[in-house]
Amino acid sequence: MERSGLLLIAIIIVAITVHRVAAVFKYDNHYFDNYFWGDQMSTRSDARKHTAKLGDFMCFAIYSTNLAYSRVYKPVLEELGLTYPQYVTIICLWEEDNQTVKHLSEKLFLEPSTMTPMLKRLEAMGYVHRERDMEDERSVRVSLTEAGRQLREKAFDYREVTAKAAGLSPEEFRVLQKAIVNLRTNLMNAAAVSNTEGNSRAQV
Repeated sequence: MERSGLLLIAIIIVAITVHRVAAVFKYDNHYFDNYFWGDQMSTRSDARKHTAKLGDFMCFAIYSTNLAYSRVYKPVLEELGLTYPQYVTIICLWEEDNQTVKHLSEKLFLEPSTMTPMLKRLEAMGYVHRERDMEDERSVRVSLTEAGRQLREKAFDYREVTAKAAGLSPEEFRVLQKAIVNLRTNLMNAAAVSNTEGNSRAQV
């Protein structure tokens, strides 16, 4: 299964914003409320007594929302003739052209080894052009062709489809997207710390 950018596909993360923007969102999650806010939850052993239901799991909310978002995007992507990773690559290059593969992979949270075959496919489709960096031949730079720019312009016509499907007001969208990005940052930082600690232990 191809990775989807977490910028768009993790739309249900209301749990982490509810107590900050209660006027905007309402969320009913007994496990979240009891574990993080309940006065009676004083120890980890107490927390274990409150078994979480599947619907209370943040990871499942994100996973299932990813699937729902994919269903909304499916007809749009089919019309454009792209996969989702290809689609966000086109957008990323439209925002900043002539990027290195390394830079692109970092922005899209994809491994360079995943980016390379995808870029080759986009180049074969006539949407991007790849060439060696004149200042550093170890790097490959990618830029949009005119056909790639026209495809991005065509994609603008479908913005209302996905926005309407989300069912959020502009303010709700901004608040939720900010919370999602914050969650992503926290998770990536935690994963980096865990990997560093794991490597340290392995070297002892």
